Amino acid sequence: MELPFAPACERNQEPIRQALSEVFPRPAHILELASGTGQHGVYLARHLNYLTWQCTDLKPALAGLGARIAQAELPNLPPPRELDVSHPAWLHDWPDLKADGVFACNLLHIASWDAVLAMFRGCAQLLHAGSTLAIYGPFNENGFTSDGNASLDAWARESFPGGGLRELEAVAGVAVDSGFQEPEVKRMPANNLLLTLVRNA
Repeated sequence: MELPFAPACERNQEPIRQALSEVFPRPAHILELASGTGQHGVYLARHLNYLTWQCTDLKPALAGLGARIAQAELPNLPPPRELDVSHPAWLHDWPDLKADGVFACNLLHIASWDAVLAMFRGCAQLLHAGSTLAIYGPFNENGFTSDGNASLDAWARESFPGGGLRELEAVAGVAVDSGFQEPEVKRMPANNLLLTLVRNA
């Protein structure tokens, strides 16, 4: 089958790898939410090969995602799992799930606000104290930070029910309320941010 492909993944995967090598510097099991085409998962599993990288996504994406992962033949990249973080009890579907860290890339602006809340609650239940949730993507900071982000917001609102760019302050507040420390914010290319959130004790 023809593998799904997103040009943006090719442009940003190396800056993301560099940043995540500092966020996840030691061997660990990382759960990736909304893995999409699998381009990030394959790249990161290949170049950060001390990490076991578990890709996930909604059922419609699993065929293409699974094909890309199978083609990569990486020992630290198992087959993808179906996961819907908008479900309030998404962890109950995976009683065997273990993760030392979670990575979400370009998820928050295509998810509804209720799904964002469910994601944080689930990650807080999954992760042990001191573990890290890393979130990459575009955010508002008291409004749009670029014309490109304004256009992206319009596209997300039109394409996904409840979608749209999130205010950084609001996301940080939800994270803290869910049991994480205030995020460390790293500025990334093309008006994106990487938020690093450590689980409280």
